[in-house]
Amino acid sequence: MSCPSCSLRLCRRLPLLVQRTVAASGFVHGGHPSLSSQPQFRQVRLQDPMTAEPKPQEEITRAMGLRKFVENITRKPKEARLWFKYFKIFSAKSPRRAFSVMQVSPEVLSDASSVRKLTWSTTFLFENNLTSVLVCQLANDRDFQNVQLLQSLLYKRGVPSRLILGNEHNPAELLSSSHSTLPIVCCPMLGPTDTSAQKTMVHLCSTLRPLKVMLLSQKAGLKDVNGKVISDVYLPTDLDELVSSNSHLSTEDQAKVLRSTELIKHLSCESSVILTSADTVIEELFTHHGSGTMIRQIEKIFRYSSLDSVKKPSMVALINESFQKKLRSNYFERVQGHVESVYVSENYNAAAVILRLPNVSVPYLDKIAVSEIAQGTGISVMLWNQIVKDYPQLFWRSNVTNRAAIAWYNTVSQGSWKADQNWTIFWYGLQTSRQLAELIDYAASKERDFEETPESGGAAEPP
Repeated sequence: MSCPSCSLRLCRRLPLLVQRTVAASGFVHGGHPSLSSQPQFRQVRLQDPMTAEPKPQEEITRAMGLRKFVENITRKPKEARLWFKYFKIFSAKSPRRAFSVMQVSPEVLSDASSVRKLTWSTTFLFENNLTSVLVCQLANDRDFQNVQLLQSLLYKRGVPSRLILGNEHNPAELLSSSHSTLPIVCCPMLGPTDTSAQKTMVHLCSTLRPLKVMLLSQKAGLKDVNGKVISDVYLPTDLDELVSSNSHLSTEDQAKVLRSTELIKHLSCESSVILTSADTVIEELFTHHGSGTMIRQIEKIFRYSSLDSVKKPSMVALINESFQKKLRSNYFERVQGHVESVYVSENYNAAAVILRLPNVSVPYLDKIAVSEIAQGTGISVMLWNQIVKDYPQLFWRSNVTNRAAIAWYNTVSQGSWKADQNWTIFWYGLQTSRQLAELIDYAASKERDFEETPESGGAAEPP
């Protein structure tokens, strides 16, 4: 679900669980650090990576303190700190997964400026233990010389690296050694139709399961008909439009979309493929808006008119996980006669239940839930947008202790009313105050659906 204090793209990219974890460690939800928790950094001047002289490794580590780094590169230190915290949490929780796999095109390798900027961003990731693997496409001998130049620049900045032929890499060995040595996998192209680099990428995606897969070129990403970068692409929803005969994309860009689609199939749902420029890797990773095109796979959402059409055990498991509470055993029996719509995603990672109640003129959103693993993938936004499209009027309630939910509901509702010490009522699409009175009366007196347990924080959904 999205957040009122940050951009929509942040909320689609950053799981709510991690946002809460970050907030608990001193970072306010939305990427705004509290004054008392701001880390102290040495006051060192960070030189431009294009003109700076090579430094010993220990000096680089000191000079690349996070605060100075983000101020000089992203110009948005608050956003960068939030993303940095998220990525560090991911790395700590997933030691057997790579942070990123970056495929570098021959065009990037042949441009000295891009190679230096790639060196700079790769050094930062390496120094902060965000394990990465570079995959370089080699069209000719000159490209191999450029890879050697990249390796030399990395060495001068204190980053040891190792060149590996594409068909000789061992994923487990790459991951175990990537903390001390940056792997650079070289894939010679035997012709314009050679697919060895793509095969290598597929293998790395399926074995290393990286959080970020970046296809680096000289372009910022896919562009729309007006020449603006397309920020997000959701598969399979957007695929036909992008690769059809009527697509505005060039043949080259359509091929990138198809390659990305193949890679996505081998990634976890929280992972993404990013098409961006080698010059803007840090901006893509450490800002809310990014710099290129992020491609992700989203489950299809189905709408049913009865609970008989859904897998009730899967629904119960999803709701219990999302709310961190146990649904009462008679819940489905109590609402069965009032169900108007049930929304469920293909793999039951998102769901919503809408009731049509007697003597109440507006539909009631009784449950909306998203699994932990699917938070941040964009499915919650798609689910909510579908509900709003289908229902021009709606009301619901949220426990007053659930601050994350209330903050978000304030951004998507027409209004709210704190009915008592337990519940805040939300609505949109209402026309008269008479309607509002009946809705508040019902929502405030509605029976609880969960077993009585001590408050556990809950998910950002209405109880």
